Amino acid sequence: MVALCAFAAHGVFQLRPENWPGVAAGMIMLAVAAAFASHWCRRQGWTMRHELAATAGPLLTCAWCGFVVTFMYRGDDALAWTCNVLFLVLADWLVVTAARRIGRPASEQVNHRQRYGVNPSTQASTLSPFASIHFRAASSASMPSWMSTITCAMSSGVQ
Repeated sequence: MVALCAFAAHGVFQLRPENWPGVAAGMIMLAVAAAFASHWCRRQGWTMRHELAATAGPLLTCAWCGFVVTFMYRGDDALAWTCNVLFLVLADWLVVTAARRIGRPASEQVNHRQRYGVNPSTQASTLSPFASIHFRAASSASMPSWMSTITCAMSSGVQ
C-alpha cells in the first residue's frame, strides 16, 4: 500500500506541467505528501519494510520517467536507452537486496519510536501538530555501510 501510494504520488508529481502553475501544484503536492508521510510514520506499526516501500515507489517512478523522457526527446539515442535500462536494473537490484536484508518478521524489527528513544506510551494525539520530521541515515547491522536508508522519526523532541 505504501509503495503504491508513493509510486502514484511521485508519478503525478513528475507529470505536472513545467511552468509556474506547475511549480505551485508541485509545492502543494509535496505538502500533501509530507502530511501523509508524517501521519504514516507516526503509526505504531511502521517498520523498515514501510521505509523501503516509501523509498521504492519513487525510485521506480524515476526509472519509468527516464524511459518516457528518452522516448520524447532522444528516441534514437542508443546510449540513453542503455543507461535507462541500467538504471532500472540497478534500482530493482537495490530494492530487492534491501527487501531481502530487512525480510525479517515485523515482530523482530525495531520500531522508530524505540530506535530513537521516544517514549512508546506517547500517543499520536499528544504530539504537536508541528512535530519535527528527522531524516537520518541509519545503517543497520545487517546492511553494508554504503547502503544506508533514510529513516523518518516522528517526535516532538528527538534530535
